[in-house]
Amino acid sequence: MALAPYFASYLIVCEFITYAWNLESVDRGYILTFGFCALGGVVASMLLNGAAFTLSHFAAYRILYNLRLALSRHLALLPLGFFTSTSKGEIRKTLQENVELIENFIAHKIPEFIQAGVVIITQDPQDIVFDLTLLCVIIFSIALIVPLLKISNLSRSLMQINEGVERIDKIFSTAFSAK
Repeated sequence: MALAPYFASYLIVCEFITYAWNLESVDRGYILTFGFCALGGVVASMLLNGAAFTLSHFAAYRILYNLRLALSRHLALLPLGFFTSTSKGEIRKTLQENVELIENFIAHKIPEFIQAGVVIITQDPQDIVFDLTLLCVIIFSIALIVPLLKISNLSRSLMQINEGVERIDKIFSTAFSAK
């Protein structure tokens, strides 16, 4: 559905290009029909996307609820030594924030992956060569980006280490200057 407006617009543009020298010959009914098809495609796409995201959010929150219940049951079975060595903040972070990270994937990424898969499956087989080329470009781009991200993480880590060393240096300098 998401591609219907683009296809309808393409057909409208083709009609105008065909009769570019004599715009009076353009079939107004044809233009209107595909204009309404494009509008209907946009509305249908919005409705279907809304339904898909609503259902995926329902599923995501049900999964998160069940996951938190399972984690809580598991916490009840742990020995007391675990609670002395683990802070309440860590347990809360695991139960709340870490589990909440899963919601983004379930509620947003899965419907987007399905939409992309449907587009790929329903397209013209002659476009597969283009898809393979595009896939190679995407893989190459990812192969270039991942090391850059790792370098950026490394620079952040080095900055944190540097800040820690400066704090330790400041502590030692104040400790030894006080004597």
